[in-house]
Amino acid sequence: MKFFLAGELLKSDVFLSTTNNIENENIEEYLGIVYVSVGFIGINPKKIVLNQHEEMIKELSKQCKLANGDAIIGLRINYIEGLIHAYGTAVKLKLND
Repeated sequence: MKFFLAGELLKSDVFLSTTNNIENENIEEYLGIVYVSVGFIGINPKKIVLNQHEEMIKELSKQCKLANGDAIIGLRINYIEGLIHAYGTAVKLKLND
């Protein structure tokens, strides 16, 4: 069983950022909030299995792409009352010429 380690990269089809902007990129359009929630029972929230994080990131990326987005900004993952919540804002980046 593989556990999520602080600093370990999560792979995604879209650019992920925990900040509200992306350095050297311009946001063309804000597409809306992407959100996913997963329950966990009997697992210490500090030792959430990496696969759950990866699946959540995949789902957020899928939602972003369905909205025609290139990136998710303001990405947050929280643990509240037996649930893991992941959310952020899907955005379309302006193409640099």
